[in-house]
Amino acid sequence: MAYFSKTIVIFIICLITLVKSQPVIYCPSTPDSLETQQKYIVQLTSPDVKKYHFEMLEYCYSKTIVDNSYPPTDDQNIVRDNSFGTFICYSGWFGPNDADALSQRSDVQNVESDSTYSTNDKKL
Repeated sequence: MAYFSKTIVIFIICLITLVKSQPVIYCPSTPDSLETQQKYIVQLTSPDVKKYHFEMLEYCYSKTIVDNSYPPTDDQNIVRDNSFGTFICYSGWFGPNDADALSQRSDVQNVESDSTYSTNDKKL
């Protein structure tokens, strides 16, 4: 009986430690409504912040992160990871207030509206 009690106590201590060790995620803003959203490209400062930043997008903005090979979609809940090498960026739909709040974060280097451009009359 004493062995069982010690096992339960150790198990509870491990659970408490695990729960307390989870990083706290701070949401930069309350998400804008879908009607005001447009597509943005967000560049992060380094590869080290990518995992935490993507967790924040999932938690705060209910976004689903996919890699660049994911089929093209107009789903506003999808964020496409366009990173390569040390260039860490993603594109997704956000409202103007969301984009402004993201640009204020220390782990974000740049936030720009996504747009279509052309060279020599060819759309890219």
